[in-house]
Amino acid sequence: MNDLLKQVTGALFQAHPTCYHQFIATAPVFQEDTTKQQLNRYWRTQIAVLDEDTRDVRLCLDDTLSDDDWLYAFKTHVIPFLVSRGLPR
Repeated sequence: MNDLLKQVTGALFQAHPTCYHQFIATAPVFQEDTTKQQLNRYWRTQIAVLDEDTRDVRLCLDDTLSDDDWLYAFKTHVIPFLVSRGLPR
């Protein structure tokens, strides 16, 4: 598992263990070379099922952000959004 994926799974587990377990159960099998773009695609697909305006959270899933900036946005904006809506499903 690469460092970015470790940080994502660690942040999910720390924030909400159920969210972490759902991610592990529903996410594709990510490999050592998993990219931020692949993670973004997964999370955008999860968010797309919602019947609400998700523009703000989707802006945090920006492929062009540095890994550090992306992780900050993921931890501070995306995870709380996911948890409050019971995602992933």
